Amino acid sequence: LSVRNGKIVNWRGIGSRGLDLWGKGVRISGIQASTNYIGILANELSVMDQCEAHFNVSDGIIARGTLAGCAATHNGDAGIRAYVGSTLRDCSSSQNGGEGFNVGAGSTLAGCSAFKNALQGIGTYEGCTLSGCTASYNTNWGISAGSGSVVRDCAASYNSRVGISIASQCLVENCQASNNGENSPSDGAGIGTYGKQNRIEGNNVVSNNFGIDVNSASNLIVRNSASANRTNFAVVSGNHLGTVQATPVGAGAWDNFGF
Repeated sequence: LSVRNGKIVNWRGIGSRGLDLWGKGVRISGIQASTNYIGILANELSVMDQCEAHFNVSDGIIARGTLAGCAATHNGDAGIRAYVGSTLRDCSSSQNGGEGFNVGAGSTLAGCSAFKNALQGIGTYEGCTLSGCTASYNTNWGISAGSGSVVRDCAASYNSRVGISIASQCLVENCQASNNGENSPSDGAGIGTYGKQNRIEGNNVVSNNFGIDVNSASNLIVRNSASANRTNFAVVSGNHLGTVQATPVGAGAWDNFGF
């Protein structure tokens, strides 16, 4: 089944969906859903591209499958809610009343952006991979990744609490986090974790409340640069923290930099 190129509006009864497709393997392309209770709902193995969901009462898009180039704005709850094992590429979610993205375990996000969402920008469950994603001006967390996730080449800025928050056994690598945590003086940070067995490597954190904030033991923190944060490295004892240097001159390969 394939559904293409149309607009669906004003199905606003509680629980109603603008487009409701429970069959497996449905392809949805070029659909615009607005002012419904839920914008678009698609079952597992669905393939969705260039769809939009705006001003729906609850979620904008709910799907399990592959989403590409989809956009969700001004929905009452989550902009895009993707269940386990989904893949999202080049999707955007902004100014929604809940999360920008709520993503199930084992999913992949690439090139997605979350802007000014009321709960958090991108929230994932366990074992997800995020690459090249951007989260800015969201309330609470820009990116919040579940245990066993990989966050690579992402940018998080001006989020009210933490730019990139991770659980346990995660890798955060080559990310940029700036100007996060203004509204959370006790725990606002560029990159933060209360988990363990994480690897935080090669990131740049600038002008956050805390640059890198690690509140549990047994994490590895190496090759990061931190500048103009209230505290560059707030790392409790029991972690493996590369020496914090002020200059690269004479520094070791695993050292961090604070200036």
